[in-house]
Amino acid sequence: MSNEPKDIFMLCESCQDEKELAELDRNKWKGNIKYDGERVMCIKIGKDIVLFNRRGNIITYKFSEVMKAFSLLEDDFMIDGEVINIDNTIGGNFNLLSRRALTKDKTKIAQLEKEIPVKFMAFDILCLNGKNLKSESLSNRLSFLAEALKGNVDEHLEIVCYDEIDTLLNQAIANNGEGIVIKNMNSVYESKRSKNCLKHKLFKETTITITGFEVNNAGIRATDNNENCVQISGNQSNEVKQLLQTNGEVKINVQYLEKTKLNKLRFISYRGLAK
Repeated sequence: MSNEPKDIFMLCESCQDEKELAELDRNKWKGNIKYDGERVMCIKIGKDIVLFNRRGNIITYKFSEVMKAFSLLEDDFMIDGEVINIDNTIGGNFNLLSRRALTKDKTKIAQLEKEIPVKFMAFDILCLNGKNLKSESLSNRLSFLAEALKGNVDEHLEIVCYDEIDTLLNQAIANNGEGIVIKNMNSVYESKRSKNCLKHKLFKETTITITGFEVNNAGIRATDNNENCVQISGNQSNEVKQLLQTNGEVKINVQYLEKTKLNKLRFISYRGLAK
């Protein structure tokens, strides 16, 4: 394994093409709901437990209820998962979770623990009791994960449910979820961005009114009066820029994942001029 904690994680490739999604072998590929929280690795050796995120930062002190849940387990392991807030949404609410994830003040953390309870969604395991499992298939690793948890799960620790792609996709759509993650059940654990791990996000579309822009190497960075920013590249940027210079504003169609509590758009991208 890498000596750098941040280089341990297996990351997903994007799979937004509907044809590519349809052609995936349903016997080989399974999915789980895409969670909107903080990716976290848990290492447990004896009574010592460490949580760290993708940036390699130790965040053990931020999620005491997760630590307590792991402390009840007997085995040593390295488990991959995601910390999400506990609410009625299908995959968590990043805006809420980030209040805890970004807080360093221990007094505030204690207060937020009461306001924003969290749980660890375990979806993979890299080693168990000294045995390196990275070369095992995902289907085998999930058996080891179940063995490590041995049913000792509570409201703060849960094993992710892998299911049929189409079932999960319909579930995500029906519950306004962020999307799904799709994995090759025969694949090994790769500590890099892998073609055996795909994410399919459910984007929404809307129209916004652009009122300003900044020129950059790729084109323009357009903004509206709600501080939404969208990159527009190539010839499309020239068209939008000319309309802005002529009319002072221009309506465009954009794709986004969700809205923040301040009504700003997350993961926004340009789709074209509004008709």
